[in-house]
Amino acid sequence: MEEFRLGASDLTLTNEYIYQPYFGAMNLECAVLYQEQYGMGEPTDVMAEAILRDAAATGCNRVVAIGGGTVIDIAKVLAVGGGESIDELYGMAPELPKRRELVLIPTTCGTGSEVTNISILNRTRLGTKMGLVGHVCGRGGAHPAAPGGAALRGICDELDRRAGARGGVQPVAEGDAVYQAVRV
Repeated sequence: MEEFRLGASDLTLTNEYIYQPYFGAMNLECAVLYQEQYGMGEPTDVMAEAILRDAAATGCNRVVAIGGGTVIDIAKVLAVGGGESIDELYGMAPELPKRRELVLIPTTCGTGSEVTNISILNRTRLGTKMGLVGHVCGRGGAHPAAPGGAALRGICDELDRRAGARGGVQPVAEGDAVYQAVRV
């Protein structure tokens, strides 16, 4: 579990409603970016480029994504981005360099972004959605989240409460299943 300790060289990409109740009082040394401060809804090229710029300023060498598909898709871009524009990254695919370690902690049951090597972005300048595919964008390039942590369980309990239905987040609460899926 020592490898999952967050420090000054880490960047956590998440949502404020997830981070503050469960991690806010921990006074973690890592930098934190809240995805919703860059836009709402599905990830766009504009959103991802703004987050890339702010992430670069942290000097991080590991990205920890705690959230749903938008957070995870953008975190995959952060793992390979190194100053290029989104358009340039698409031009480099699928031979994208791994520039940062990547830890994915999914908090929703959606498309399964945490187990794929693709990041879907709305390319607003082109008027279309496109997948950024790379060998290090996910499966095989990401570290699975450590299951069973108290903070993760707390997040899952809160998501259960807010959703009002157990089925929507059960696989996350059963961390071992997610861990096994990501590890494959």
